[in-house]
Amino acid sequence: MNYDVSLHDIKLFLMTHQFGNFSEVARRLDMTPSSVSRKMNQLEEKVGTKLLHRHTRAISLTEEGIAFAKHSAEIIRQYDLVSQRIEQKADSPRGTVKISAPVAFARLHISPFLSELLELYPLLNLEIHQTDSFMDPAQEAIDLLVRIYWYVFTGTY
Repeated sequence: MNYDVSLHDIKLFLMTHQFGNFSEVARRLDMTPSSVSRKMNQLEEKVGTKLLHRHTRAISLTEEGIAFAKHSAEIIRQYDLVSQRIEQKADSPRGTVKISAPVAFARLHISPFLSELLELYPLLNLEIHQTDSFMDPAQEAIDLLVRIYWYVFTGTY
């Protein structure tokens, strides 16, 4: 018995069970019916038992095929669930973001929104530096630097 069965082979098997013939599976996957049939033969060799009853007009599952389909469907469902979670995390912002802002500005305009931001993006780590002093963003590795400069217009140019 060879347990080197691919997810693709399992999906072909489940589709064959769902549609009841190789032609429909082949049409949906842009394959030939003979290649689907060949894949099913290889799958049966790998698992060491006959999974399908082949008839002239339809295909049905053997007793072992019914058990294999039940467990295979759960494997595919679990794989799809894990893949979705990984994709969601891959799209989610992650890592450390260093922010430097003046004390009053940070308290009034940044701090009130931190909990909501971290709730939305749990993989994000924020470092907030509240200071009114000058900081060199390159030397301090600051990702976002907020500084407020006041300019008083005296009316003369």
